[in-house]
Amino acid sequence: ALGDTYRLVGEFDKAEDHLQSAIAIKTKAGEARSLKHTWQSLAAVYHEQRRPVEAESAYKKGLQIARAQHDRRMEAFILLSLSRLFTAQEKFREANTFLRTAKEIATTEGYNDCLGWIYEEEGDIELLSEEPNASSILESFSVSLWHMCMFNEYELSKLIERLGRFWLAHAEDGQSATSLWFCESIIQLWKTMDQGNECRLVLEAFSSLRTRIMTMLQG
Repeated sequence: ALGDTYRLVGEFDKAEDHLQSAIAIKTKAGEARSLKHTWQSLAAVYHEQRRPVEAESAYKKGLQIARAQHDRRMEAFILLSLSRLFTAQEKFREANTFLRTAKEIATTEGYNDCLGWIYEEEGDIELLSEEPNASSILESFSVSLWHMCMFNEYELSKLIERLGRFWLAHAEDGQSATSLWFCESIIQLWKTMDQGNECRLVLEAFSSLRTRIMTMLQG
């Protein structure tokens, strides 16, 4: 827990020391139940420090344990983390391989939280590709928003905030038409889908963002 706390506040050296100590204690004591989580946390420290080789090794140790314990949720989450790690290195083929497996697990098990993050990552990969496909980007992010709607409002709000920052910055960089298209497409989708009334936050947020972008254009 101390290791995770230090990681969250950016004190990575302390985080690494505490997490490695926790792994040593758990391994010696035969405490396998939570060991996969500690490997995942240590991998995240390496990931944030841009130490991809060590991060990959730690993620895969956690993945091995999760699979041995038939922990499908943790398996999907670690596979997603591996996809993000490879995306950060612009190794999109490998990233997509991990992501597809994560999606298969999360879809089968109905993990809305994992699926929300998985489709968000799918959208990110498409955005970073050499020839981004606009319809694929829209589909990935809209499905991500829907799954977060089905999960909880906190994660939905975080995703909306992140997408809002991106498309606003995109507009400020001279791509207002594209940003408006994205906002208007999400609004139209939400107006026509059966679950629209359950996810009013999405409609309200992107309507507000569209207004901000249009005001920017008029100014």
